[in-house]
Amino acid sequence: GGQFFQWVYPKEENLVSAHRNYLVNYLNRFRSALDSSDFRDPDDGYLSFIDRASWIDSHIVHQLAKEPDGFAASSYLFKDRQGKIVLGPLWDFDRTMGSDFDLRSADPVGWHQHMFSHPWWNRLFQDPDFWVAWRDRWYELRQGPLSFAGMSALIDEMAVELGEAY
Repeated sequence: GGQFFQWVYPKEENLVSAHRNYLVNYLNRFRSALDSSDFRDPDDGYLSFIDRASWIDSHIVHQLAKEPDGFAASSYLFKDRQGKIVLGPLWDFDRTMGSDFDLRSADPVGWHQHMFSHPWWNRLFQDPDFWVAWRDRWYELRQGPLSFAGMSALIDEMAVELGEAY
């Protein structure tokens, strides 16, 4: 789908061509399944290629942090042998929460619309089941780590950690 991937592990120069070809082929098949008319089919659609829970968690965290690069330029993916594409671990939050050099994250109110319109994400959100799973996870997290109390505790914890830098 025109996406650029950089190999992290194994490094590109150490990558066996059979492994590279397998992964490129797998990603191309995922994109074809995502673009197909039966993309919601549980056996032949996108769900046979991705770990939906990891994709939803990543999307929620990037949305919450207003990380504009987390949906196109700075996503970390991995795939275990015989496994699905997992989105994560989370990384690269240099343009979040009002960074000085990327105004897309300056306003703490609302969602980034482009975080729903990137080609992969746009298609995923066309699946009502994906939306329901996303919403259910959001509400689950809002009862725990993303609750007001949970976020306040995290901020207090980070303040203590950052206090050491002064």
